[in-house]
Amino acid sequence: MPIAFSSLTEEDLNVLERGDEQGILYKSDEIEFTYNKLSLGKGKLYILEKKVIWVANSEEKKKKEKITDFKNYSTNSIYLKHYEQNKNIYLKLLNDVDNICIDSVDIALHAITADRKVCNKSCVYIQLNSNLGLNNKINFPKKDLEISNKKEDLKNGDTKNKQECIINSMKGQDSDNDDGDDGDWDEHFDEDEEDLITPEILLTSSQPSVNEIIFRQLSKMDCADDDVIETDGSREEEEKGGEKGE
Repeated sequence: MPIAFSSLTEEDLNVLERGDEQGILYKSDEIEFTYNKLSLGKGKLYILEKKVIWVANSEEKKKKEKITDFKNYSTNSIYLKHYEQNKNIYLKLLNDVDNICIDSVDIALHAITADRKVCNKSCVYIQLNSNLGLNNKINFPKKDLEISNKKEDLKNGDTKNKQECIINSMKGQDSDNDDGDDGDWDEHFDEDEEDLITPEILLTSSQPSVNEIIFRQLSKMDCADDDVIETDGSREEEEKGGEKGE
């Protein structure tokens, strides 16, 4: 599963904490994790060769009051509608999830930005290829971001076309935003179009230098699809076997 929450056992967490897990590129404390504009609080971040893992701060989570609605989390009508349509999943995410794992192949792109349309301070932005079991597709605020040069082939042409449109929007090609007026978040969505929401993650440290390190380490991840590699290898073996038979 590309994205999973609360999937790690106590032993898994202990292995990460001890540093026994092979392929750990980077780890850091006190990293705020935000999914689709909903902050899950602060926790530990682990960047592995093929996986990003975030583990919630257990003490902070104990003090957190149970959340039953989204009115204090967003004033944006599109996001509120999206949360309500997927209420069970988002309430579980806010109240029950202790850890989140994201496979590297599910990261479409990542960027570092201080754009206040994206976050209140400098953060690392990650766009995902798929949502947490949700079917909703996503539109994106049309603002400049510093895009990484990590542009691997995505899973299908439609996703690739969508990524290109998003990157073009980020480069400021939308003339409606050329007046420099920040305006409200709602102004970045076309109300006449279908309500769309892009699956996104924000990773935020209080230290901008840490955000830069996270960005660089994400760029070092192995984004190759193991299934594809295994299939290609099987084909090579079959071809070799055929040659020997001849």
